[in-house]
Amino acid sequence: MPPGSASACCILCGGFIHHRSPVHSWRTEFRAVRVSLDEEKRRFLTGVGGFIHRDTPFSAPSDPNQRYDDEGYRVSPLDEFLPFPLLLAAENPGYVFHDMCWNILKALTYPDPVPIDRFYDICRSVPVRGRRWLDWGHNYGGLVNVNSLDPLPWEEVCSFDFTTDSLKRGNIPYSCHKENPWEIPTISHALGNTQGSSPQVSNGEEAKISRSFQQHADCFSILPVEICEEILTLLLTEDVTSLRLASRSFASLSLSQYFWASRFRLNMDRDYIFEARIPEYSPNLRSGPHDWRALYHMTGKDFCEPGPLANRQRIWGCNRSLAKLVTTKPLDEWKLKQGDLYNNIVWKAVGGAYLMRHLTLRPARTRVYPIPCNRLYDEAVRVPLGVCQLAVSFTPLNDMRYVSGIRLISNKEPNEHLGYIIPESEVFLDLPSEGDTPKTLSGFIAAVGPSGIRALRATMLDGTMSQWAGCPDAMPITLRLRTNERISHLRGGFDGFKMVELAVPDTEVGSHERAPHLPLRTTAIWYPDIPPENLYLHESTFPGKDVPQSEYHPLVHVMFGGPQGSYLKYLTRISATISGKTIVGLSFEYDSEGAPVKRLPETVHERFSKISFPIDGPGGEILTGIQVTGDYWMDRSGPDSGNNGGIELIKIATNRARTFTFRPNAIGEIKMPPGPQVPKKIPRIEITPNTTITGIYMMHDSNVGMIALGPISERLHEGKVAE
Repeated sequence: MPPGSASACCILCGGFIHHRSPVHSWRTEFRAVRVSLDEEKRRFLTGVGGFIHRDTPFSAPSDPNQRYDDEGYRVSPLDEFLPFPLLLAAENPGYVFHDMCWNILKALTYPDPVPIDRFYDICRSVPVRGRRWLDWGHNYGGLVNVNSLDPLPWEEVCSFDFTTDSLKRGNIPYSCHKENPWEIPTISHALGNTQGSSPQVSNGEEAKISRSFQQHADCFSILPVEICEEILTLLLTEDVTSLRLASRSFASLSLSQYFWASRFRLNMDRDYIFEARIPEYSPNLRSGPHDWRALYHMTGKDFCEPGPLANRQRIWGCNRSLAKLVTTKPLDEWKLKQGDLYNNIVWKAVGGAYLMRHLTLRPARTRVYPIPCNRLYDEAVRVPLGVCQLAVSFTPLNDMRYVSGIRLISNKEPNEHLGYIIPESEVFLDLPSEGDTPKTLSGFIAAVGPSGIRALRATMLDGTMSQWAGCPDAMPITLRLRTNERISHLRGGFDGFKMVELAVPDTEVGSHERAPHLPLRTTAIWYPDIPPENLYLHESTFPGKDVPQSEYHPLVHVMFGGPQGSYLKYLTRISATISGKTIVGLSFEYDSEGAPVKRLPETVHERFSKISFPIDGPGGEILTGIQVTGDYWMDRSGPDSGNNGGIELIKIATNRARTFTFRPNAIGEIKMPPGPQVPKKIPRIEITPNTTITGIYMMHDSNVGMIALGPISERLHEGKVAE
């Protein structure tokens, strides 16, 4: 077997796909969704593969109805492929999963089949972690340990590895993740024992509670019993218990067989026991009613753990979001082709981190950082006149919600849409108007994370704005898409299920003659908010202004001086976080009595060494200057191939004629790769006269930390600390 192929993991359950038969043989049998080797590049589901020879790639029959152990089957070169961990940067990797896990995904989407093209696109849209797993936003039911490497709330850089405890004998993940999640004899036994039997009679406690009472009104008491019972069938059992404790109307209801049968519906407590509701998955059972109450109690926690049903429940829960994604409607092929009509438009865009990142490390080798998202498709539309409403669609991926599409609703012209439209998830934005006439749509404020657009707010030509669609909290935001005229067109970039980029026409005169990120307030992506106009950013000397807008590098500002410099008199220490030969973060400490804060959050992770500088804030010492030096550069060898180095030195000065230089002493791990480089000579930063340094801002890189830094100063009111 080729090096590394033994480490291939199932993208659906997270467990190993073994190259030879262990005790649990189901873990050696796999399928893949891959791309044909011919010019057609067709995506297809393979048949069932099995034994993997050590000297060959993975192989599985190209016919989905074949198995590796079928009589007469012989491996063809067309059946061989490498799984995605070995092809991180490849255009058409193959995605591998256990055959039994694929069956579970099919049960989740039943009666709809799993659309192969949608499934493949979604897999391409999810980042790879630990060179083994797709990051679906969960930890594979406790099998994998997920550690965030960056405390910034919007960052998605994390490490994946098998949870140590999950691999110890006796622990639940270890005990169950090797068990066959598909063939579970105890389920057939439970179904057989409760089929055709007389329904158990409840203990009658509910009947002892009267629906009528005198003192407190119960709004549900006016509803017919049938409607109350229907409400209960829509709630999880835990919520039913809470409702019955809160409402006499529901507490008085007896829980019928109809209610207990609802526990086995999709998205309810026992939906993973799908044999109970889908007859074709239990063909050996005779037809007839079940005692659903008995079946529910029979299949409780003790029935599941730590056996195969617990493993099924784990895999089922891990793939709920995926099942919803694959059944959403794909992008309109006609609209994708129509997008070419607008190639003559000059666009300005904002989006996630969909460009591949490279760094050369010691010893000389190249590390390829997986991209958080993948821009697969572009759509563009003409914005109709008289847009009065926007309908923004959202798609969930476990705990995350992303913008997936936009509908432009007009009262003058036919409506237009862009992207994946999901009617049940749409958020409607009523645009500001004057009477019955909607104001002119001039752009958007966008909240954007590494994986795509998270929230949108429409802006009008007169400066008014709509409400937010989506939640911008704890997300970087930008004004880049706000313009000074009516937007005539709109373009979106999409991966397999969400919007990763949004663009409007760039009609501003002279915008291409200045640095890409100038002016910073209206062009950059900011966190936690956009600095107000009274703050001086000294942007002409900020090296990050030359970074292409196509790269995702939010500017993070830290106002260590507090509102109007009120924290400066408490500041006692400034520390730099060091990784190798680069400075990757700064922190500020306040140890004086009465300090409103003790320490401002680190801008990056804290697992490296520190260099500290004590400052006498209580005695009136303040910063008067900041100078930055580094190997900041850009690789011009190809379009959008920017590579960024780190900050190697920060020199600060105070009003007491003291200076201090943060300079790492260790030999750095990060080394600039060879090639055409443009060294950045950083000019001296001159602080605006009569202002005081009260903050800093840095250009953030997920893998390097800080790649550019600048000071923030402001004019303090009379009586405050002044320079």
